[in-house]
Amino acid sequence: MEYDLMIAGSGGQGILACGKIFAYAGMNENLQVTYYPSYGAEVRGGTTRCGVRYSDVTIASPIVDSADALIVFNEPSLRKYISYLKHGGMLVCNSSLVHKLPHNGTYTVHQVPATDIAIELGNEKVCNMVMSGFFLNLMPRISKQSLLKAMDEVFDDIKPALKQLNQSAMEKGMEYAG
Repeated sequence: MEYDLMIAGSGGQGILACGKIFAYAGMNENLQVTYYPSYGAEVRGGTTRCGVRYSDVTIASPIVDSADALIVFNEPSLRKYISYLKHGGMLVCNSSLVHKLPHNGTYTVHQVPATDIAIELGNEKVCNMVMSGFFLNLMPRISKQSLLKAMDEVFDDIKPALKQLNQSAMEKGMEYAG
């Protein structure tokens, strides 16, 4: 089993945290995992992406240059990274911010209004956890327990109320049927 995931958005949207959580979740499932973050010098507001690779065998390179799944948080990231999506892959979009979907029939599209759901929960910054929860329903070999444990590992030093908000956001994403 090999699976390549790319997550992209703007700096400050929690892209790298989202990727790190999926990397830890893969390790919790005893998979071989690599995590490769990439961001511009301006960070907040600039393009940010990360790649997470999963495999049953040793991974030779951490770089995702052809993704089985692409999660995008905004339109600029969609335009910039859609070419990385494999034929037959899966595109997951934050429909609160992505309104123009280029679709050529070579990949499946899933949409979730993650920013809107995060705002309903009281904090736009948990949009990444809504997206994570939603994607979990589509992701092979990663269990809810592994993802929740990974969230605790990545966010080990945050206040309990914020940890609970992140978990609630993840749950809302899992519940969204689109």
